Amino acid sequence: MTDLQIEMRLSDLVREERRITNEILKLINLAEDRKLYLERGFPSLFAWLVGRYGYSEAAANRRIQAARLLRAVPQVEQKIKTGEVNLTTLAKAQAMIRAQESATGKMRPDQKEKVVQVIERKTILQAEQALMSLLPEASVSVQQDRKTIINETTCRMSANFSEETLQLRARPQLC
Repeated sequence: MTDLQIEMRLSDLVREERRITNEILKLINLAEDRKLYLERGFPSLFAWLVGRYGYSEAAANRRIQAARLLRAVPQVEQKIKTGEVNLTTLAKAQAMIRAQESATGKMRPDQKEKVVQVIERKTILQAEQALMSLLPEASVSVQQDRKTIINETTCRMSANFSEETLQLRARPQLC
């Protein structure tokens, strides 16, 4: 296979993957609407995607969040097809929308569309920064402490601090 053939084949498959991703998101919305997961003995859509289809917990969550944003902002379908957005940035956007709605009340469709626009063609970090700037009330509620298991006896904890707190902590302490 030549280099050009590899690139052409990869381009074809990426296009197909994006088409399939859109189809999966639409089916997830249908399954949620019909509560199909309950009929199949699962307590939630999330449990159904993990248990029945073998998605990792993170992958199932990304798809559920992206599907919900697709429902609210139909233009997401085209943006996935063109690669302007991806599942991770869509999931982050939906999480921020939910947090914003918890803090300030329901967002209008045009506001949700604006959220999608600010994450277009952005890396995950750039999308997070844009979302925090656009939805400051949501930023407070989605930031959380994190715990990562290192091994059976050790874990890593991270926490969020204001700049003021960091400056106080950085000062040398006198006994």
